[in-house]
Amino acid sequence: MATIRNLKIKTSSCKRLVKELHSYEKEVEREAAKTADMKEKGADPYDLKQQENVLAESRMMIPDCRKRLESSLTDLKGILAELEEANQKVGPEVTEAESIVVDVEKLFETTESYCNFWYPPKETSSSSSAAYRTADGYPFVPPKMKFTTKVWHPNISSQTGAICLDILKNNWSPALNLKTALISLQALLSTPEPNDPQDAVVAKQYLSDHATFVTTARRWTEDFAKASSSGFSGKVQRLVQMGFPEALVQKTLEAFGGDENMALERGVHAVHQLHLMTAHWHSNGHASEVEDG
Repeated sequence: MATIRNLKIKTSSCKRLVKELHSYEKEVEREAAKTADMKEKGADPYDLKQQENVLAESRMMIPDCRKRLESSLTDLKGILAELEEANQKVGPEVTEAESIVVDVEKLFETTESYCNFWYPPKETSSSSSAAYRTADGYPFVPPKMKFTTKVWHPNISSQTGAICLDILKNNWSPALNLKTALISLQALLSTPEPNDPQDAVVAKQYLSDHATFVTTARRWTEDFAKASSSGFSGKVQRLVQMGFPEALVQKTLEAFGGDENMALERGVHAVHQLHLMTAHWHSNGHASEVEDG
């Protein structure tokens, strides 16, 4: 049963998660700027790799936080709906909750999310990551997308990850959505358009020396994305046998490009932090609040 007490708990949860999400976004911005600066200055490859791992770790936190915030928002909206049905949707707590709902929904329109794509689809099982977010005015303007993993493709900048896709530009329609855009991007990866390129150098190679193009595309994916499917599965199995949850292992390995040592280090840390948080939660008597909510 929805109560004002439950409403206050969920409102507080949403506010806390909004702050957490903002902090992760700022961290990603800082680490991305630092990574770009190191690349521009020709930093030592080992130092650059370590910095890229730091950036990957910071990016990994955003989707998890977003999912938790989405769940809290759904609960909060459900409580508001129940209070309205019971004619109890009044008071400052309700006003604050409604304001939080509006703020979080606006936040979701600008927060970056990530999606993995298999490229080249017939040549490798490794995945490359693209960042996407809805822009101001969506769905009347297209979402913003770019690859965060280096990709060798005629319609994707090998330097910046910018994507040349008509649906993200002039052919966008308010009737379309993010799912449509992501499906179109996967189709573009499977069927390049070298006559309308984003990267002229790659397009020229695609047209004049296709065999070399395929080899280069495969090598870039293996170099800059995660390890091959068989190697990746083996790493997952080894870490799971150590007692780590498979979902955590997969997510951590993908974030660190298949680096087993980094995944082990961060996996241990994540599990340890989870145990500490759970113990702290129960020691402070919050378990009953969850049951009530």
